[in-house]
Formats: sequence, structure tokens, C-alpha cells
Amino acid sequence: MRKLPIIAISALVIAFLSLCFYSFNQNQAYDQWIASLDRSKYIEKDERNGNIGDNFEVAKDAKVMIIEYADYQCPGCATTFPFLSDVVKEYKGKVGLIFRSFILSYHKNGTAAAYAANAAALQGYWQPFATLLFKNQSEWEDLNADKRDQKFKTYFEEASGKKGNTEQFFKDMNSEAVKKKVKSDMAVARLVKISETPTIFVNGQKFSTNSVNEADFKKNLKNLIDEELKKNESK
Repeated sequence: MRKLPIIAISALVIAFLSLCFYSFNQNQAYDQWIASLDRSKYIEKDERNGNIGDNFEVAKDAKVMIIEYADYQCPGCATTFPFLSDVVKEYKGKVGLIFRSFILSYHKNGTAAAYAANAAALQGYWQPFATLLFKNQSEWEDLNADKRDQKFKTYFEEASGKKGNTEQFFKDMNSEAVKKKVKSDMAVARLVKISETPTIFVNGQKFSTNSVNEADFKKNLKNLIDEELKKNESK
């Protein structure tokens, strides 16, 4: 009779160790995939990022790519995002902007905002929705979940011109696919050793965001873009 408890305990131990081994292998495979990505370029959709590629503006394979790591609840990001958007549009397809989430732990609604932005992206409304999130940051940053989500609903309706599927938007906000996308953004950011937001790269070169003066910011950014375009022309 004593053998039964021993057998049961042994089976549980084996099952637990098997689960740990499986989890370790899964995590190792995920880390290897993240490490294999070219972080200076557009990251294509994959099952491991929820089949949601990088959010981008204008072009995903332009001669000059700006990559911004940002938090939708970050005040500095709210300042620089429209500057980046304006500059990218000026170059008419020669420059693209890729946005990746790096959520600061002390931002109450940063994660929810990232989920909402990717939910909007699934219906093709990432750029206008992200613009509204940043523009109206003070409206939602301290709200509780219900009131915050009502704000997000309003922004989604405005971003989509009331053509989007609001019910699907809310489903996607809490979906595993969107959570995987944000997780992969964060993993890439950590690999690049991002520690603050916004952090901006232009063709792999880190761009200083010390100046929040619009004129200086745009001037410095354009100078770097022009240098990169000249390099491409000389190749």
C-alpha cells in the first residue's frame, strides 16, 4: 500500500520536471528568435509576435528608417511623436518611421495604451490612433480601467472615422496576439539596451532627444537623415 503514494509523488515530480524543461526550451527558443532579428529594420509578423509586424508610418523599407522606442504615457514621447511624423512625411517615401513599445513600469496605463494601439493597428488605424493617444495623454493617463477604455473607444471611433469595428477592437485589446506583440517589442528593446523613452535611432545611429524645441529637434533630425540619404546615393 505504501508504494502507491510513492508512485504518485514520483509521477508528480516527473511531470513537474518535464514542465520545467519544456518551459526552459520554449524560453530559450524565444530568446534565440529575438536575438536573430535585425532590430534596425522592419520586423515582419510572426507567430511569436502575435502575427503583428512592426507598426510603421509612410514606408517599412525606406532608404532611411527611423526607429522609435516609446511609451504612450511618456510625456517626452508625446512631444516628439508629432515632430517625427512631420519630418517623415516631408521626405515623401524616402524615410520611414517604425514604432516599438517600451513601457515604463511606473506608468499606470502604459500597457493598456500599447494594447489598444496594437488593437487599432489590426484594423489599419495605428497611426491616427497613436496620434490621438499622445495628443490626449493627460485625459487618460490617470483614469481607472473603465473610464480609460471609454476614452480609448472614443479615440478609436475618431481614428477610424467610425468605420472600425469597436467590438473587435475591445476583443483584440485583450487578445493573446496583442499581448505577444507588446512582449516582443519589449524583448527587442531590452536587447538593444533601451532604458528611457523616447529613444530614437536613424539607420542604426542613436539620435539625441535632449532638445525638445521643435525647430532644433527637426533641424538636427533632418541633418542626420540627409547624411544617411547621401550615403545611400554614393553606394
